[in-house]
Amino acid sequence: WRPTTPSRRARAGAACLLSSPLLHWVEGICPRVIIRDKGQKVADGTFEELASLSDLATAGSSLEQIFLRVTGHS
Repeated sequence: WRPTTPSRRARAGAACLLSSPLLHWVEGICPRVIIRDKGQKVADGTFEELASLSDLATAGSSLEQIFLRVTGHS
C-alpha cells in the first residue's frame, strides 16, 4: 500500500473509504468527507459544504478547524 493509491483510485472513479487522523492529507485527496465523533456521524459533505455548515467559510479554514467546530472540541 502506498499513500498515492487512494487518490489514484479516486481519480479513476472508484469510491474509497479512508480513515485517518491526518486531516491535512484527507483534505488534499478526498472530494467528500464524513466526520465522526465518538462513533457517530456528525457531518458529511464536500470541504466547501462543511466549511459553510460550521461557519468557517473563510479563506484559510482547514479541515482540522472544521472538525474541531462540528465536534464541539474547539
